[in-house]
Amino acid sequence: MWKWYEVPFASRAQPVVAAGRLFIGGMDGVLYARNASTGAPLWTFSGDGSPIRHSAGVMDNTVVFSTHAGTTFALDAATGAVRWQRVTGPSATAPLLDATRGWVVVAATDGQLTALRLSDGTQIWQHVSDAPILTTPTLSRDSILKDISKEI
Repeated sequence: MWKWYEVPFASRAQPVVAAGRLFIGGMDGVLYARNASTGAPLWTFSGDGSPIRHSAGVMDNTVVFSTHAGTTFALDAATGAVRWQRVTGPSATAPLLDATRGWVVVAATDGQLTALRLSDGTQIWQHVSDAPILTTPTLSRDSILKDISKEI
């Protein structure tokens, strides 16, 4: 068992564990990767200097997180190397990872909702609402099935 003695993290930020690695973003704008069993440091990544206010997401050996300043980063989960980064608006939510489509959906406090391709960060679509988005987006089973039936 080990304890976290590093910088503080936001109350909404939960550690994410995948493939034996624990990921957590700090209020210092750094994403920390640790060995989930021992707590030993694996790597750190300094984003754009603004707080990471929610949990990261992990899919296909890629860890994705957004900052309060508005940048979404995709990193190699094993090494911390940058795969891509995009400006998506200031975020206080976790990214939605859609394994069916290979998408990342990011909500922003300025009302932007942006879907990106996980593999390269290409923007697929964006919707701008008239209100801040303060919760993590979700998908319904019906919306996924509707979109899949269009592709068949």
